Amino acid sequence: MAVTLRPGADRLPDRQGLIGREMFAIDGVKLPSNAKSKTTAIAVFLPTCGNAQELRCLDIASALKEFSIHSSSVSYTNSVFDSYCEANGSVKQSSGSVGLEAVVKSIPFKFTAGATTNEEKISNFCRTYASSASLQERSNLYEERIAGKSLDAVTTCLSLQAQGVTITHRINNRKQADFFLKSSVDIKLQINGVSLDGPVTCSGNVAGAKRQFNENTALVIQNSQSFTCTRTPRAVANNPAVYDEAVVTVATQKGNYSLVWPRDERLPENMAVTVGRDVEATKGALASLSKTVEDQRRQIDALAATSSTTSSAIGNMAMVRWKTGNNGTASCDEFCGGTQWGGYSARCVAALIGSAPNYVERSCSYIHAKSTGAQINTSCLCVAQP
Repeated sequence: MAVTLRPGADRLPDRQGLIGREMFAIDGVKLPSNAKSKTTAIAVFLPTCGNAQELRCLDIASALKEFSIHSSSVSYTNSVFDSYCEANGSVKQSSGSVGLEAVVKSIPFKFTAGATTNEEKISNFCRTYASSASLQERSNLYEERIAGKSLDAVTTCLSLQAQGVTITHRINNRKQADFFLKSSVDIKLQINGVSLDGPVTCSGNVAGAKRQFNENTALVIQNSQSFTCTRTPRAVANNPAVYDEAVVTVATQKGNYSLVWPRDERLPENMAVTVGRDVEATKGALASLSKTVEDQRRQIDALAATSSTTSSAIGNMAMVRWKTGNNGTASCDEFCGGTQWGGYSARCVAALIGSAPNYVERSCSYIHAKSTGAQINTSCLCVAQP
């Protein structure tokens, strides 16, 4: 039986030692290793990578999801515009075509409508987005930066893959991330150092032994290699798990691959639950307080109306005052009516002679000195219209 392979594909099974022996297995089907001596032809398509399981780059949506950013968000579309478009809405000449398909697939349809090719879609996006309000709403520049770095990671991976090698990553949680590197049959990826910026360390198994990955790392990857990076949290008041930003850059002979790991200040679960309950309780208290304030506002409004009416009434009421200084030689009728006493003229409504607590009430016409020949302190209650 003859086996017809795709041009160039026969090198892989031969290098793996699968041809020339007793059996040759393809996709779980065992074939005789001397298959070339047979006459039946079978078309076989083999993967071009050295492993049976192909390592793929993250798609943009997944890369953004690692940091809770959606591809339809303003932060992401702003970062695409910065990477691929000029300020006037034209396409940057330096943007290139590698990874362009992945980028245009992630752009909301409303910005690419009517285009059929990737080039037309990015052109439509640049032209439409340049005049959109979204470009002006740059309120979260840090999220835009992270979205842009995620876009760079995906396009870098696709660019490396076009050269026959692959580097990608996976964020496991806010503390730990894994990196995956893979050579091809013809190209052996060389690590020329792993740059670490921030509170992060990386390690992995090389030839069965644990090894640190840092700027001194020099390694030729025969097939595939992985390593894990771990961030160290910074303790702050009431929150023992604040993770500062970290950047991991893998340098290779084919180009550098970077992961920007954004800061994470989420509260621990138990604290978050407590805060959540406090927030809900505060919301209830605020609602109750709001109702109380509203009730009080109504009462104040009613009181203000009453006060206004009362002030008006008082304004129309007579002015009532005690006039003192009468020594009993004049009646209170005369004393209240005389402007020489107190500076105003009024009408007497009551008269008291003597001193407290032994006041004696008299009529407004009573003149003590006339009746007794003696003077006495006389207080006159006078009323006058304003």
